[in-house]
Amino acid sequence: MDPDRASAQLVDLGVAEVETAYHYLVPDGRRGPGTLQRVTTTVLDWTIDGAPLRQHLTDEGDEGRGFERVTMLGDAPDQALEQIDRLLGRDWPDGDDGRTALLVCAECGSLDCGAVTALVVFSRDTVEWRDIRFEYPRCHGHPPESEIPPVTFAFDRHRYTALLLGLRALDAG
Repeated sequence: MDPDRASAQLVDLGVAEVETAYHYLVPDGRRGPGTLQRVTTTVLDWTIDGAPLRQHLTDEGDEGRGFERVTMLGDAPDQALEQIDRLLGRDWPDGDDGRTALLVCAECGSLDCGAVTALVVFSRDTVEWRDIRFEYPRCHGHPPESEIPPVTFAFDRHRYTALLLGLRALDAG
């Protein structure tokens, strides 16, 4: 057993409503001066020990455009249920490389704009989100933007599962 993994400090995963801002294209769908409109909205966000996940990361990969990344726990119940099932290990990961999206584009909810992803690893007593990074789909040709040092969070498996099943029941209902 890897000694670093055995001594990983457990953190609390939660969700909280946070206010976020993002840009979206005006109706003609073309980018150019004056075509972006800023929207402020309240979303559910993952929290780690009470602080939003994005506060534990460096640059979210938005290159100064202001596109926030959010969970899929929002207005689209199907997307929320799919994300929860992936995070519970009940469904295939988002990527061919085994990575699962934690945060996606607030504008469109798609992985195509880039996403914060992690390897979700289950053991008997813990669940880990390993090697959290911002990445675009391979078709865009952008290399992943890894956190330096790599960020990993370990959760008590029972509490993690209870939280996600509770969120799943809310979104399914």
